Amino acid sequence: MYPARFWQVFLAAGLKDEKAREFLNALGPHDSDPTEIFLSWPKLTAQERANINRPDQNKVQRLLSQDVQVLIPGEYPDTLLQGGSPPQALFIRGTSECLHKPKIGIVGTRRATTQGKATAQKFAERLALAGMTIVSGGAFGIDAAAHRGALAVKKPTVCVLPCGVDVAQPPAHAQLLEDISKCGCLLSPYAIGTPTQQHQLLARNQLLASLVDAVLIIEAPIPSGSLNTASHAANLNRPLFVVPGSINLDNYRGSHQLIRDGAILVDHPDQILEDLGHVMELAAEEQPTDLNEAQQIILEMLGSEAITIEAISDETGLTTAELMSELTMMELDGLVAKHSGGYARI
Repeated sequence: MYPARFWQVFLAAGLKDEKAREFLNALGPHDSDPTEIFLSWPKLTAQERANINRPDQNKVQRLLSQDVQVLIPGEYPDTLLQGGSPPQALFIRGTSECLHKPKIGIVGTRRATTQGKATAQKFAERLALAGMTIVSGGAFGIDAAAHRGALAVKKPTVCVLPCGVDVAQPPAHAQLLEDISKCGCLLSPYAIGTPTQQHQLLARNQLLASLVDAVLIIEAPIPSGSLNTASHAANLNRPLFVVPGSINLDNYRGSHQLIRDGAILVDHPDQILEDLGHVMELAAEEQPTDLNEAQQIILEMLGSEAITIEAISDETGLTTAELMSELTMMELDGLVAKHSGGYARI
């Protein structure tokens, strides 16, 4: 078994699969510095040599000695091995234990609506509390909301990155990624120091679909990276769940097409658990029952008769966007119901 430092140099080189296998076959046992071994191989191109020398080696060594580990295929979760052509190695920042539990990928558009983000967060909370590891890509919109849902209930979540685990992608999510690494893990098939490139975003979608037991799509316009993930999930025979939405919103065009093509329509996370045969065992102390201030105000004014969004807004002073977010979460928690053009207390 090669040390982590070897895999850092190996993946940094960016060798194509056939060439990578040729190198490994020719290598044999060694105890030299891996950088010297690679640079002495005559079949490396100038670009591959440049790739090896690009990362800050002091930073690499610091990360490898502190909190970054490397997994090889024999240590992968079974789902990833079933996907065909698994990565040659994976860098993990955080704990890899959550990778060996039931996993669901939650993905959707970066330009998500307020309601879509609330839905993603509430689904993630519920599924995480049921024992599922939430997996997403760390992007704006639905991805970030899914990660935050798991973190909100102090359950692990996994972020599959299109870059090195030391790179904040997107930069604005640096703190979110740091939080994920402390309550789950950051995962990447790329060496430390590798920046994001366009083709790596698509490769990330395939890896995510291969890693999980099922995929949930929330708000997928056309075109959408989420549809690319859904396509990989279908090819791998992963269960594909889709939350429907308004026919007037472009964000649901791709979602509704997936449902027409045979994806499973869901409007509550318990439906996913039931379809997957996953036993819902929430301890009483784990039930997310605390209401925030806005939810308390809404609940106090609602009765058994439905009240329109406009009337609730006038009474509470909350905007329509704020209300849709809070009411979505309250509906999924079984506190309110939507009917007759408005919402009523249950």
